[in-house]
Amino acid sequence: SFDSYAEDGLSDAWQVSYFGINNNSAMATSDPDHDGQDNAFEYLSGADPTNASSRFQAWMSPGDTGLVLSFSPFIESRSYRILHAADLSNPSWQNLDSLQITAIGDTSEIKRGRVAGISSESAAAGFYKVEII
Repeated sequence: SFDSYAEDGLSDAWQVSYFGINNNSAMATSDPDHDGQDNAFEYLSGADPTNASSRFQAWMSPGDTGLVLSFSPFIESRSYRILHAADLSNPSWQNLDSLQITAIGDTSEIKRGRVAGISSESAAAGFYKVEII
């Protein structure tokens, strides 16, 4: 435990590796790279908290058998859930647990998650979110 880093939900080793010891920029609620994602989220998602271009992102694209949802970065030790809502005025998020998330990339690069074959008939219209567990 490193004094001010203790018990804030983040790995002390992670905080020290990016910020050194006892740096206020390392606090869980800080956003030192000003990318809109605080350190707690960047730790959870696997992004670099000191680089504004390193941030968690998700996007949709057309695929051979429907839509493809991709997101990055992807950490194999984390669990992810894909949720869908038909609209955001009164969202009722549904877990799309039948979808298989696969990792794309090798150990020398940042991996991204990929969900292929989202049916354009069943759940394509609406909104998606990736939940990191």
